[in-house]
Amino acid sequence: LAMTWGSLTTDTGKATAVPGGHSTAYGVPVTRSVANITAKIVPVKDGKVLAIKNAEANDGGQSSAAAGQAALKKAAGDFADELVSAAKKIAAQN
Repeated sequence: LAMTWGSLTTDTGKATAVPGGHSTAYGVPVTRSVANITAKIVPVKDGKVLAIKNAEANDGGQSSAAAGQAALKKAAGDFADELVSAAKKIAAQN
């Protein structure tokens, strides 16, 4: 896409996972996490935001780290494909 437009950046991309709760399942402690991924598509030439994509997911594990990783993986599922698809659609319009 950068070759199509000359210069393109995915600006302010962010992925976070925060604790979503603790419980016990079958005697095993379980931690829930909420993950959120956000990215903006911004051409360098004018800095105008052309698209914003978000994805959110919840998942669990036996530790905060495991739950966070699982939630981020779940949120990222088709996120990259959607972001590229949005960029290609914008490129086709220009």
